[in-house]
Amino acid sequence: MMDLMVSTPNIGFEIELNDDLIEEEAKSYAEEFNIPIENLVFNGGEEFIHLFAIDPKNYDPAQEAVKSVGGTLFKIGKVISENNIFIVKDNKKIQLKGYGFEHFVKKV
Repeated sequence: MMDLMVSTPNIGFEIELNDDLIEEEAKSYAEEFNIPIENLVFNGGEEFIHLFAIDPKNYDPAQEAVKSVGGTLFKIGKVISENNIFIVKDNKKIQLKGYGFEHFVKKV
């Protein structure tokens, strides 16, 4: 599950749906119950991975630093100058709609 929030004007994300980064068990579950894999990945529950943005020119040094302590970085998308979040799959850009919990919404 990915929990992204766009609160800065003219800042958004394009997320490449990379099949190689999705667990086989999730793919099997989606197929068995006829659920689009995007629904499981983006609306499935708890956060399982840390997400952050890094300037592309700093990606290789950051990847080496993380690798040196036993970790791995995965490039999953990019920041864009539009206040939306998009999934890019099969060269198609689809706007991601939020169906989950809003962490920072003030309850009245």
